[in-house]
Amino acid sequence: MDDKPAKPVGAYDLFQQTTWWQDIGGTWHELATMDPRHRDNLLPFLRRRAKHYRDAASHAAIRLFYDAPDDVYEAAMDEFDTPTDEAWLEATPLARELRRYEEERSPVGKLRTKSHNRTYRLRKWLGWARS
Repeated sequence: MDDKPAKPVGAYDLFQQTTWWQDIGGTWHELATMDPRHRDNLLPFLRRRAKHYRDAASHAAIRLFYDAPDDVYEAAMDEFDTPTDEAWLEATPLARELRRYEEERSPVGKLRTKSHNRTYRLRKWLGWARS
C-alpha cells in the first residue's frame, strides 16, 4: 500500500501540504525524491509569483469552505489576512518544507545549483537544456 498522501486538488490544497509539487507541464513531483536542483529553485520561483499563488489559493479556499460553518470558514480564511503576499507564502506548510530542504542542503549542493543556473542560457543555446 502507498503511504504517500493523495495529490492536492487545487491551489489551496497544494500550499497546505508538504509532499507534492506540480510543475508547469502538469507533472507531479514528490519533494523528497525531486531533483535537488529543481527543488532548490522551487522556493525562489514561488516567491517571485507569491501574489499569483496567494490569489489562487484564496479563491480556492473560498470555494472549498463556502458552505462550511462560519467558524470553519473564518479559520480557513485567517491565513490570507497576512500583510504581504510573501508573508502568506512563507507561512504555508509547503514553503516551510522547502525551507527545511534548503537548510539541509550541503554547501557543495548549493554551489552545484548555482553553477547549473548560471550556465542555463548556454545549455539552452546548445540544445542541452530541458524545456
